[in-house]
Amino acid sequence: MKKLCCIVFLLTCLTAFAQAQQRDTIRVSDFGLKPGTRENAVPFVQKALAACQNKTNPVLFFPKGRYDFWPQYSIERVYYESNTDNINPKRLALLIDKMNGLTIDGGGSDFVYHDRIQPFTVDNSQQITIKNLTIDWDVPLTAQGTVIAVTNDYTDVSINVLESPYIIENNELVFVGEGWKRSLWEIMEFDKDTRLVVAQMDNAWCRGAKVEELKYGTVRLYHRFRRKPVVGNLFVLRHSDRDHAGIFIIDSKNVFVENLDMYHTAGLGILSQYSEDLTYKNVRCVPNERKGRILAGHDDGFHYSNCRGDLIVDNCASGGRRLDYELLRRAIPLFRSDYVCFAANDSVGCQNHSYGLAFWIPVNSISNWAADTSDTYRFRSSLSAGIAMSPPAGDLNEMRIEWTKKMIAQAKAVRPYMKGNFYPLTGYSFDERDWQAIQFHMSKENKGVILAFRRKESFTSTMCFGLSEIDPKANYVFEDIDTGEKNTIPGKDLLNGYPLTIQEKRGSRIIFYSAV
Repeated sequence: MKKLCCIVFLLTCLTAFAQAQQRDTIRVSDFGLKPGTRENAVPFVQKALAACQNKTNPVLFFPKGRYDFWPQYSIERVYYESNTDNINPKRLALLIDKMNGLTIDGGGSDFVYHDRIQPFTVDNSQQITIKNLTIDWDVPLTAQGTVIAVTNDYTDVSINVLESPYIIENNELVFVGEGWKRSLWEIMEFDKDTRLVVAQMDNAWCRGAKVEELKYGTVRLYHRFRRKPVVGNLFVLRHSDRDHAGIFIIDSKNVFVENLDMYHTAGLGILSQYSEDLTYKNVRCVPNERKGRILAGHDDGFHYSNCRGDLIVDNCASGGRRLDYELLRRAIPLFRSDYVCFAANDSVGCQNHSYGLAFWIPVNSISNWAADTSDTYRFRSSLSAGIAMSPPAGDLNEMRIEWTKKMIAQAKAVRPYMKGNFYPLTGYSFDERDWQAIQFHMSKENKGVILAFRRKESFTSTMCFGLSEIDPKANYVFEDIDTGEKNTIPGKDLLNGYPLTIQEKRGSRIIFYSAV
């Protein structure tokens, strides 16, 4: 009998809990908003948020679908947002103001915005969760085009006019959108294959550049780039101000953003000011590949200003594949990619990580699993400014301990040079028949290091590399870190190249050099 009473009591509690949860869940559809209609969601969501004010731990739920947000009926408020243009008032699509315990559950929906508007604002609130949705614009606030012809004097560009309509005004390229009109003022070039910023590219400031229309959708830009663009590559054609963030959090506490793809915004991704205890999990600030786009926003994906407490970024930015260059002016990636966590990772992929990141983020760190097998080639393939190693405790012997000590000593010897100038000595390649080699040079000291890899299917045992910053009047001493062998070569001879031999396939060399 007692057991039966306990069961009845438990079922009563569960029923009461479920009823409480149901009472605290508010659907936007209850206010007349339906997905897929392209009707302005702003006034409906405002009514739903007002209803949430009277609930305990309310959940505002969006049945899955597309919801459109227009500036009409949006709340306007003055905010001074960090690293954002001071254009006020901000137009707020969804304002969470002085609320406690609210959850916005998008239910896997697409939130599509129009004109210049800030998607989410969390002000003076706590225990707030935003989850399960995407953020994007139909007409993006930054245009893009494809390079179709290049000369010394002009570049021809094809523009997707369905997404980025434009006019020619006073011989300038002017983009027109939903309630705005802005002139082109900056260009960034992206590689057509990797869809990432072209290495060693300078932002092209081209405000006022003369433009001629060849036909609608194709323009001729008269601008001399410092580095000639490549036909087929993509241009980001920047015309907008950085006037809002994707999600702006201010004077708030315990805010959680989960399972959210931010495909576009005119400025920062998630901007947090004067807030504490913030958690972002499975959040990606990335371009919408389904629409063929290459830019998600300008500068930081995650930006913190005067925040404190636990600031947790967990499994965000697509597994570390898109490190935020602006943010990294203020931070160091201690785990540059989770690529090494998977059994299928190989040394070539790790070599290419080091190669590519050295252009932008030479100071980075990664775990190195070569200690599992005492594999020198694999260890050097992941060589970076920081190395985390954890030899398997159950399989330690004197030989493995000595090997690990030797690798750590080599890593420490190479590390200071990574603050120097970086020069690729070979191309970027995944082909196992190739070599890959890179050079770091410290100009003031006139010394450097060469890291070279002969991959496992390469039939070439000797390569000749053109080293950078070599003084033809100086002599240089080269030292092989493995053998300790030294040889001196006149700088004038090095102008013809530095020959390097690796006898074994899947072999590597670390060569130090210095002027004497």
